[in-house]
Amino acid sequence: MDLAALGKKAIFIPTPGQTEQEYLADYFYKKKIYFKMDQKEFDLKVALKNVEKYNGLDHTYELSVLKLRIQNLFSMVSFKR
Repeated sequence: MDLAALGKKAIFIPTPGQTEQEYLADYFYKKKIYFKMDQKEFDLKVALKNVEKYNGLDHTYELSVLKLRIQNLFSMVSFKR
């Protein structure tokens, strides 16, 4: 979600066996949002060439909206020591 807030491109390299990373990398790759490459096959030159074909998420957020949402989240969570 940080990438969405920043509006940046990325190369996803999911950790093998981390199903949530593998799922999200596949999901965004298939949607042509973020480029992904497996660790075993990783080649920086190839990755940098291919990342240009992907737009990333085009959701940029106003910092004031993000700040408000974070404040709302903290108000719902009670911190106990």
